[in-house]
Amino acid sequence: MDDTSSVRFADSYAVPATREDLWEALTNPDRIREWHLCNVEKFEATEGGEIEFSASGQTVIKGRVTRVEPGELLEHTFRFTAHSEEPETIVTFTIEGHSTCSRLTLVHSGFPAVNVTFRDVVACWPLLICGLQESLRQRHYSKRNRPAA
Repeated sequence: MDDTSSVRFADSYAVPATREDLWEALTNPDRIREWHLCNVEKFEATEGGEIEFSASGQTVIKGRVTRVEPGELLEHTFRFTAHSEEPETIVTFTIEGHSTCSRLTLVHSGFPAVNVTFRDVVACWPLLICGLQESLRQRHYSKRNRPAA
């Protein structure tokens, strides 16, 4: 998808996890269920793979993975099924890893203008990333506090 629009959501977050653990939390359906507000029905983290989330038994988000650089970048299309008249947009996660803390940059682009989808994602992404950070924080501290074998 060619992104010529200047309307986008972009932010960068410190995440208490290694690059590998953050990648796993973003691409493994079982791990996504720990922090996402919707139910993960399908998440195929390979180029061309399908993405589908549901709520109350109805599909609410659909997309297709367009680019994968394991441990570094994940990009996929995004469409709220309730706003099917609006164009697909693009979600890009970029990871910069360090030993115990990583930086996650999220860019949600391709909006032709401020529309319903844009307003919804601006409200939802900070909540989702907060859930992701908390999930990773809990995993980190549970590993640190585990008794030695």
